Amino acid sequence: MTYYENNIAVMKKFDPDLYTLIEQDKDSERESENNCFVQQTKDGSSIIGININDKSYYMGSRYNPTREAENFAKKYADIGDYSVVVFFGLGSGMIARKIVELLGEHVQFLFYEPSIDIFLHAMNHYDLSFLIEHQRTRIIVQGWNDTQLDADLGYHITDENYRRCYFDSLPLYHQLFPNDYEMVKEKFSYAVNATYATITTKQRFAVKAVRNMIYNMKELFHSNCEMDFEGVFPTDRPVIIVAAGPSLEKNVEDLREVKGKFFMIAVDTALPYLISKGIQPDLAVTVDPGKKIDLFEDERTRTIPLAIYSSSNHDIVSLLHDQKIIFASAECSYYNKLYQIAGKCMYSLPKGGSVATCAVTLAVEWGYKKIVLVGQDLALAPDKVHAGKENEIIYKPEDRIPIEGYYGDTVYTSLDYDYYRKWYELYLRCNTDIEMINATEGGAKIVGTIQKPLKEVIEEYPVEQFDFEGMIQKEPPTFDYKQQEEVVNLWKQSVDHLDELKNILYDSIKQTKYGIQLITGKYYKPSQMRSIQKKVRNNITKCNEYDEIYFLDCMIAKEQGDVLSDVFDMREDNNEECCRMFEKLQAYMQAMYEVVDDVKSMFVDVIDSTMKG
Repeated sequence: MTYYENNIAVMKKFDPDLYTLIEQDKDSERESENNCFVQQTKDGSSIIGININDKSYYMGSRYNPTREAENFAKKYADIGDYSVVVFFGLGSGMIARKIVELLGEHVQFLFYEPSIDIFLHAMNHYDLSFLIEHQRTRIIVQGWNDTQLDADLGYHITDENYRRCYFDSLPLYHQLFPNDYEMVKEKFSYAVNATYATITTKQRFAVKAVRNMIYNMKELFHSNCEMDFEGVFPTDRPVIIVAAGPSLEKNVEDLREVKGKFFMIAVDTALPYLISKGIQPDLAVTVDPGKKIDLFEDERTRTIPLAIYSSSNHDIVSLLHDQKIIFASAECSYYNKLYQIAGKCMYSLPKGGSVATCAVTLAVEWGYKKIVLVGQDLALAPDKVHAGKENEIIYKPEDRIPIEGYYGDTVYTSLDYDYYRKWYELYLRCNTDIEMINATEGGAKIVGTIQKPLKEVIEEYPVEQFDFEGMIQKEPPTFDYKQQEEVVNLWKQSVDHLDELKNILYDSIKQTKYGIQLITGKYYKPSQMRSIQKKVRNNITKCNEYDEIYFLDCMIAKEQGDVLSDVFDMREDNNEECCRMFEKLQAYMQAMYEVVDDVKSMFVDVIDSTMKG
């Protein structure tokens, strides 16, 4: 059997998606960009050679590539267990294999190969089966399955391990593919930073977010989900995303012509100004758990259909009890379980950090490929932050960041605005089928967007009228009467589950206390400790089988912080380490135990209010 036959057979079994893409490529007319060849080395083995612009490059040492691979792998010998390592490049797989063999059994690996030609050459001339079938290794090839990179990074980089994530390039790859290298590196950095930001946000708004997620379920029976509107709106025209930057004042009058032509989605902070000018968007979006309710003080804002996330401020959502609400995204799997009753799915859409970026991802989910940004300044004006307001609190001079402006000049932005700007730029580089027009006419320059006044965009699309808002309003609620009964039964089941969780947590607390007593007493049999550890692990596994555990975990996030990540900071002394871990886990379980009744009472409240309604 040839190398290729063996590799492709293993690929078919362990990575069928990539296998399918390789098979489909056989029939394509793709032109090779990199001319690869086998280069024999002094020690009798071989490496990959590549010709680019009439110059030959060698993907490894021409003398002793095996020793080179061993030396490269040794750089990571001290990486702790439960780490995530992302490498730019795969090559012949020799270095990759040495690294995987060297590191701990719980380390996750992702190898991103930027060249299909190099990958196919490796498939034909080297044994990649070890890497393909290895359960902790993921291979991504640009041009084939690279659209999964975001999802893979998001899956592997978690609250528990984000401090143990590493990025590196295999030899020569950084130099040969500099743009692709920077793109993957930036994606990696974004995933790590986004995880940290999520932890920080969760800790800050933890209790309120849980309250919102549970109490917003009261609105399910007069609402819709994102999936209800897929394929409903005409996408032969752009969607307009209206943010509340100061430049909105420049083109607010042009927005009058948008109604009925383009789908107009406004962020919550833009609503007061738009309404004051007599402009009613087709849809509003609110995301933040702690968003101020006074944005909806004007009753006219409450007649606009509202898209929310499951953790959006319930005080706002409850104001629209008789109006149309769309659940656009959910942070926990519990909502997906609810919507499965209606044959729907509820996913967690990429956030990007701001309500405007959330609106963009929602529009893309509904099929829009042309997106127009209005009022998305992402820069600091001299005297205001939002359109229609004067003399707002301005950032201190030392907190201002100089960046390139919309017109090529230098403008100043803040750390959070700059984060959103970078999100747009990375999003566009990763989604090349999306055309984004920046009609803000001021503020920061967003690389990758087309800068064009809103008036010109409107003139380019002489489209027929469409009642976007009316289409949303007349859509029947997601759940019919029979399905509503099933939802209520699921809530009742959650009440029972919380009682069961409380019992499991109580047993875990008891086991960890006993373990600490044995360790501090210094007289115990190893079998006793193994038994306790096994019981605690089993209890943790049982807890994670309940969807409701997510709410308990969020409720204690602020007090307990990054507990699981800290547990992985192993110490050398076994007794000291076991005692520390038990103390941490005991505090963690105790904290969850103490909030079970609070979460349970929220579910009971949802059930009671729904039954009365």
